[in-house]
Parts: sequence; C-alpha cells; structure tokens
Amino acid sequence: MRKSMVAVLAIFALCVLSPGAAYAQDLVSLKAVPGLLPGSILVLSMTGSAAGGSIWGSGIYTSDSSLAAAAVHAGALANGEKGQIIVEVLPSESSYKGSVSNGVTSASWGSYGMSFRFLRFLPSSQGFFSSEGSKANIPSVPATSAVVRVYGFEDPTVLTKIRTVPGAVIYFRVTGSTSGRVWGNDVYTIDSSLATAAVHAGLLSPGQTGIVKLTVLPGRSSYEGSSRNGVTTASYGPYSGSCSLESFAGASEFKAMMPDPGNPASIPGSAPGKSYTIWLVGSASGGTIWGSGIYTADSSLARAVVHAGLIPDGGSGAVLVRILPGQSSYAGTLSNGVSSTAYGAYGLSYSLEPAR
Repeated sequence: MRKSMVAVLAIFALCVLSPGAAYAQDLVSLKAVPGLLPGSILVLSMTGSAAGGSIWGSGIYTSDSSLAAAAVHAGALANGEKGQIIVEVLPSESSYKGSVSNGVTSASWGSYGMSFRFLRFLPSSQGFFSSEGSKANIPSVPATSAVVRVYGFEDPTVLTKIRTVPGAVIYFRVTGSTSGRVWGNDVYTIDSSLATAAVHAGLLSPGQTGIVKLTVLPGRSSYEGSSRNGVTTASYGPYSGSCSLESFAGASEFKAMMPDPGNPASIPGSAPGKSYTIWLVGSASGGTIWGSGIYTADSSLARAVVHAGLIPDGGSGAVLVRILPGQSSYAGTLSNGVSSTAYGAYGLSYSLEPAR
C-alpha cells in the first residue's frame, strides 16, 4: 500500500543533469531522489513514455508517479520524444484528480505527502549548477535561505464570491475575531466567518493576524456546534459546502491574489505591461477562448488555464496573468481536451504562467 510522506517546508535548490546524459529512464520517479524538498527544481533529460508507469493526478502529480508517463500526460514531452523537462517539487495535496490527456490515463488519489508539476521555463530568480551523471544531486541549502511563498486572499469573505470545488486548498491572511457567525465544529459550513472559525479552531487569538490554510470539503448532512476558545458555534442541518482549517505559520512571504474576474478585459484598468495573480478553478467548458498561448483579453480564464495545461478541469490554483498588447491574429487549437477558436485582430491579449 502506498504511504503518505510528511510534508516539509520548501528550501529552494536547483539541479541540472548534464546535457550529454543518456536518455535512459534512470530516474523513474522523484521518490528515487534522496533528501528532495518541496520547492526544489530539477531539469532532467529523458524520453516521454505513455506506458512508462502509473501516475496519479492531473497537472499536479504525486511524487511516486512515473515521470516519463506524467510528462506525456502533461504535454511536456510527446510519447517517444527525447528532451529536457523542468520539474518543480510541491508540497502535499489533499487530493489528486485523474484524467485522460495526450493518450495517457492518470488515476485519482486522496492525500499524498509530496507532489510535482512541470514548468515551461526556469524561474528567473534562481541560479543553477551542473551535475555529472544521471542521478539528481540536491545540494544542501542553509535553513536561513528558505523561502516559502504563499499565494492567498486577504478578504476573509471571498469564499462567498468565488467558485470552489471539494479538495481545493486556499490560503488566507486573516485577523482573528469573536464576532462572526460560525456553524460547525472542526468542519465548518463554508459561509462561516473565517476570522471567527480560526479562533474557535485555536489557530488564532482574537486580534492576532496569521495565515490560515483552508481545505474545501463536500457538503454535510449536519453540523454540530460547540464552545471553544471563547467562541460558541451553532449547529446546522444539511449545507452544500464545508471546510476545514489549519495553521500555516511557516510562510516567509505572502502574495495576495484576486478572485476570477471571468476574463482580463473585466479587470478595471487592465493594460499591456500589467500582471495579476488570480485564483482560478479550471473549467473545460467554462466559456469561449480565442487564441493559443496568447489569448484575446475577453477569453475565459477558467477555460484558458485548462487549454494551456496549467490547471486541469476541476482543479484550482494561483496563476499569473500577463496583459499583452493586441495581436493581429489568434490561432485556434485543440489542447488538453479544450478547443480554442481562431480570431483576427483584437486590441488586448494575455498570457498565462504558473504563479511562483
């Protein structure tokens, strides 16, 4: 049986395999790399293989997934293609959704201790060193260089304004309060006051500001109230959405993001050169998109992130949206199960990148 590993704080390190390394499948999965930490980035030479082994997840995969098969599923390599892939190691996810993409079927899974995704470009803020051989050699990095960047919301009421899906993990910077209404005990209705629920859960004291990790859960048939830490919560019957809360005190940098505006054209003052970090839920059927890689500014963000391969259908996460000048034409393509439409000249456009 597969066992979960303990998630650790991210210490950034970078490893590059020698360009002359053989394309043998020496590194089957990230579990073969000793001492690997979330936040590490590896550049690996390998051959994509649709039959390379089992994988769990879509866009973000469990760390024991086959790298060769996941690269094909994610579109980082074609089946049989030799090349380099850039892998970013991520912390634990509460769930992984299976899907069929590029001829590869991935499986769903629950919580797993470490995960990864593929990057298109190396983060510009990080240097790298060369390493001979086909095994990743992660250098030790002093703890003082640890950078744990969290993207989240500063508006604790945003849960009533955004689309959420069970399994989504959302971070909030919130100040504890005892004045809001809360329903439930450990698992709360999703319309409960986050600031008050955090005090009830013992994560914050009244007036204390901190980062709270919220996991969206399915609705429950009933919620039981209780009195704890100076807060009394109420009981309730069936409610369609719920959540659990955890403290996240290890973050050294908090970046605020905004809810999905539908499309960048709807953002007041959006103009070429501006960028926005936006929390999105991928939707393969969520509106119309025009373009490929660069999209018209009125294209649906929720659908474009699936088309671009950044977030799978039904997945969620933070995405960097860069506003670009208008293009003379936009090509339509079929990618990751989503069709985009071709278009002529349009006055404003955007591109998508992982938020990091």
